[in-house]
Amino acid sequence: MGLGLEAIELSESDVQRLAIVSMKALSFFDEMQVGIAVPELACAERISGQGFKVVFSGQGSDEVFAGYSSYSKALKENGYSGVERETWFSLSRMWSRNFHRDDAVTARHSLELRVPLVSQNFLREAMAFPAKEKIVSESDSLRKHPLREIARQYGLPEEVIARPKKAMQYGSGVQKIVSRLLRA
Repeated sequence: MGLGLEAIELSESDVQRLAIVSMKALSFFDEMQVGIAVPELACAERISGQGFKVVFSGQGSDEVFAGYSSYSKALKENGYSGVERETWFSLSRMWSRNFHRDDAVTARHSLELRVPLVSQNFLREAMAFPAKEKIVSESDSLRKHPLREIARQYGLPEEVIARPKKAMQYGSGVQKIVSRLLRA
């Protein structure tokens, strides 16, 4: 798609510094929230340092398109109506934690956060997709099929489209370091 991607490598001392900054930025303490905030802060620092003022987030894709493993459990226990309920419940919970965290992180670097996947118009369309199009079975490890289909239509490589979800704090390895630092 012609977009430049930039990797940010963090040392353990970088993670420690960013963990302290994140704890100051957040008005609550939660080990997982700090683990998520650390790579977000690293990105926000880099983006702000390059002179950008607005940042887009994919926040909401898991809630809207049944991306979490909890949706498999909901499907197993209550069918697709359970997935629908879990989707609305997940959306209602994300405002106080996810957006608070992300807004605190980006504001720390004078960035304006945009979350197009939870805009009113997008949500109206996305929530109209039946749950069975978002998660196809209890053993569906990919989930979020409407987003994957859009990626396919835009020509993204299949290895990207079919990559299973791995939360940023775990995929980056930051959570292990944050947990070790906070328990020391």
